[in-house]
Amino acid sequence: MNRTVIFPGTFCPPTYGHVEIVKRAAEVFPEFTILCSVNPDKNGHWFTPDECVELWAAYDLPAGVRVTTLDRFMAEDYHGEKLLMVRGVRDDKDFEYEKSVMKLNNEQYGVKDYFFILSDEAFSNVSSSRARALAEKFDIEHLPEYVAPLVVTKLLERVLHARHLYLVVGRPGCGKSTFLRELAQYPDNHVIFTDVFNREMAILIKKHFPDESPLEANLKHEAEIQALIAGKWFDLLRQALRSTPSDKNVYVEIAYALSPRYELYRNIGGKILRVACSEAVELERLDKRGTPEHRKFLARLPSEGEIQTIVRDNRLYMVTIENNGSFDDLIAKAKTWQLGGAR
Repeated sequence: MNRTVIFPGTFCPPTYGHVEIVKRAAEVFPEFTILCSVNPDKNGHWFTPDECVELWAAYDLPAGVRVTTLDRFMAEDYHGEKLLMVRGVRDDKDFEYEKSVMKLNNEQYGVKDYFFILSDEAFSNVSSSRARALAEKFDIEHLPEYVAPLVVTKLLERVLHARHLYLVVGRPGCGKSTFLRELAQYPDNHVIFTDVFNREMAILIKKHFPDESPLEANLKHEAEIQALIAGKWFDLLRQALRSTPSDKNVYVEIAYALSPRYELYRNIGGKILRVACSEAVELERLDKRGTPEHRKFLARLPSEGEIQTIVRDNRLYMVTIENNGSFDDLIAKAKTWQLGGAR
């Protein structure tokens, strides 16, 4: 008898633990279906089944795996006796819970056959409820251990009651601050400029490296400085996020967030608004604004090709605003972006 293999769950949201089960199941079953549903016995229905289907797109799944909702699957010509249900279990508590699941599925859907996968210990504490709890606390340091960047975006948008949450990036001289200051004039936008955090970070750096400027210290002692300021920096960002008003388009400016040295898109989310210009324009602007010392940092930033690879490999969503023109041209582009509505 031909089997229809399914992996059902609420997946609210799908986590790296779920992905691990999917990849291991795909080693046994070349084709199967992930079913997103609502469990009335569980709390925390942050996303509808259709939204959870969309969230699965944040992960790179095996080719033979499709994702749909339980309702759509039930509308197809299915036969309960042909179903084989994949289940992931983490511990004895999960095994006990599965007894009730098996009884319910047999009574409601005619499912009798199961394939259990014991989760890797590395994912024993990874769950949807834990991911939601971390998002509610703005624990953005640990949230990336549970979910993909675009899922981080959706979780934080839900907690912030935001229309959209954008991570805004751009190299020195690209014009991102000018672009954001224009957007900040509109009442439906809220901008967090993390550049202002640098003043407090500079004080910390100066205390530890009194004979060097913050710029020189960053160039010479990058790893040590990151360990020194990371906790305080995240605290400042957490405070800024908590004070964000509801029903806004939220823009978080972190210039180097796409850098492989920091990978801050994992912490803030994978919806990227990038302001960019050519290298020649960038260098000219740095000289004109009197900050030629920033040239020393440019070699540490990812190239265009590297950025595209990062976006592709991490399944990020990125929109690029090209800014090789005048100030007025950039302001016009900001207005066009605003009138077009955040995507």
